[in-house]
Amino acid sequence: MLRFIRAFFIALKMTLRGETPPPLPYQALRDWIEQGQELSQAALATADESGLDAEQRKTITVIVDGRERSLETVLQAVHYHLTMEYPYMLQHLTRHTVTAIYASNMNDQYAVDRVSSVPALVDNPTGSAVNVLRDHLNAIPPSNTLNAPDELK
Repeated sequence: MLRFIRAFFIALKMTLRGETPPPLPYQALRDWIEQGQELSQAALATADESGLDAEQRKTITVIVDGRERSLETVLQAVHYHLTMEYPYMLQHLTRHTVTAIYASNMNDQYAVDRVSSVPALVDNPTGSAVNVLRDHLNAIPPSNTLNAPDELK
């Protein structure tokens, strides 16, 4: 409770001085993750609305890295990474946090790209939502444009 009271008074002092808090490290990446959370949720919601519930998504499969994976598994994995894993990693920064996020995203890009080519999704609104998600995953901000904290440089 004292932590919140202290934070309130710090914020009040900064406001009175006209100051703004410093930007969080990797803000462009954080914004990209936030938008990806919305798009991954939208892909799942669109699938449900267009008649592809979780059980039906499990029957639509593709080969990813030599293994059969379902549309449900791919979408849920991407959603998990964007909503849970990446934010957690950014809260607990290490020297390799950004590298791990980019590597995981590359795997997700490939899996979503494979799923986007499934014939069952071509005329389904789910296909469009998956394509939007695929394009977003491919548009991750370049790592050389991110502002890393000094202690991690």
